[in-house]
Amino acid sequence: MSYDIEYVQNIELNILKVIDQICKENNIEYFLSSGTLLGAIRHDGFIPWDDDIDIMMRRREYERFLNIVPKYLPKYMQLIHYKYNNTEEDQNLLVKIIDNRYPCIRKSYKNIKTSVWVDVFALDGVPDSSMKRRIFFLKLDLLTKIRGIKRWELYSADYKSPSRIKNLMIGVNRKVRITSLIDINKLLKKQDRILSSFDRKKCSLLINYMGEYKKKEVFPDKWLGAGKRHRFADDIFPIPEYSEKYLTKLYGDFMQKPPESERVCKHQLELLKNT
Repeated sequence: MSYDIEYVQNIELNILKVIDQICKENNIEYFLSSGTLLGAIRHDGFIPWDDDIDIMMRRREYERFLNIVPKYLPKYMQLIHYKYNNTEEDQNLLVKIIDNRYPCIRKSYKNIKTSVWVDVFALDGVPDSSMKRRIFFLKLDLLTKIRGIKRWELYSADYKSPSRIKNLMIGVNRKVRITSLIDINKLLKKQDRILSSFDRKKCSLLINYMGEYKKKEVFPDKWLGAGKRHRFADDIFPIPEYSEKYLTKLYGDFMQKPPESERVCKHQLELLKNT
């Protein structure tokens, strides 16, 4: 099956509708995030060249979601997370909800089969003390760098990094498998413990550390507020009460569309025939 971005967007939208219904029935609060929220505000739906959906929820809601959602998902859908699965594609902390009726391959990785998905990110408390915050990020960043080295195993043979040193190390790793010494599950558990270690009630700031923007995505908890619902495609979904502040922090003048040359599809999935 050839790649059709609108086709993929519709699959993802249906996954989001299932998530939304489960969250409503179980009183789980979540919000559209990053590019999905930008699409909602600027386009009332997907950014036309975007091919993923991201949502976020505070850590307490996220843990409830992890425990509850497998019981409510349709049989053709599945929760992917390192606590439940142990495959190469699951070497991450975020949750993916996938629709197994639409298998695909992410072109940047070496023929690893997954299915069309929606990402679910945890929002964690950031320590108010500058010293504690520095230590908090030092620990997280070190573990992230080690996890990044482990992901060398996933790169396809034609992968090219802007860094010549990284390309050299990836090539060496294909021959001697340095990364086989890294226990990814131990790393993930340790990083998860650090991220969830601060009581959200005592932290005025939150972070979506597993998101694309890392430390740039630190923002006041109060920006989420009570939330509100906003149109996204043919339905309405929850967004932060102060979405404009959140989007300005991430994107600056977020209502300004990027140049044509930057309007590129992020994942470029290769959809497969479901056998």
